Amino acid sequence: MEQEYNRFYLPTLMRLGYFDIRRAADRNASRTAEDYLSGLNELLERIPEALGSLTEIADGKNKVDNMNCLFDVKRGLESLGCQKFSRELDGVLSVLSSKEAVRKLAVDLAAFYDRVLKVKNVPKSLIGGGGPFDQSYVDLLKEKLPRALEQLDKEEGTRRLQVLAVDDAAFMLRSISSVLVEKYRVYTLTKPTVVEMFLEHVVPELFLLDYKMPEMSGLDLIRIIRAHREHESTPVIFLTAMNADEHFSNAIKSGACDYIIKPFKNEVLLKKVDKHIKKKKLF
Repeated sequence: MEQEYNRFYLPTLMRLGYFDIRRAADRNASRTAEDYLSGLNELLERIPEALGSLTEIADGKNKVDNMNCLFDVKRGLESLGCQKFSRELDGVLSVLSSKEAVRKLAVDLAAFYDRVLKVKNVPKSLIGGGGPFDQSYVDLLKEKLPRALEQLDKEEGTRRLQVLAVDDAAFMLRSISSVLVEKYRVYTLTKPTVVEMFLEHVVPELFLLDYKMPEMSGLDLIRIIRAHREHESTPVIFLTAMNADEHFSNAIKSGACDYIIKPFKNEVLLKKVDKHIKKKKLF
């Protein structure tokens, strides 16, 4: 897929909390999902200029000259269902904002810009085959936006629950996947250092973590996972060859809900995943 705007994944944008895509669909039912993402890409191209304009206005410079850029960005935000920033820009454009408020808006808008860019161009190496940008998603983008959202809602209601397994041993991940793949959507990573990037795009409903890995321990990893708002209570199960009471205690204290000793029995792994996994509403 070559088009720049196709490199965003609608469900990820929906769960960011910045965009009311359903409201945008109601306001313009003739727009396709592709049109919506194209509009987002155009907006992102204007934001650096808008940040410069806000800085100049806060410094008491060139307010009139900067108006057109800010009006364009405001319209773009409204079109995408991003009401928070469009309302704040209203204050700037109508001379209701103090210099301090303008500076704060510039900081917040810059954070928004950086956050949205993080969920663009999801690496295929993280998602694998059948991920967000497979052919079904390409076809979905051709639909009118209200229809596309209906299809996504239907898929969300019937999808398999998602499990992420992280282990530096590829053969162990193959074993885990073979046990769970009939029932769950299983993602596997051998490098714990890429988990944070992975979580920008996918919301697992259960984590299976190796306790000890070369680059990062499972205890380190669970702190990264818990730092994400949507994973404050997501079940985490540790898998490890270490069976000392101290390791079990450390796992539970860190926020894990269970602990499985390697080599595991297939029925034990499946039973514990079944017990702890809970479906999340992803968007």
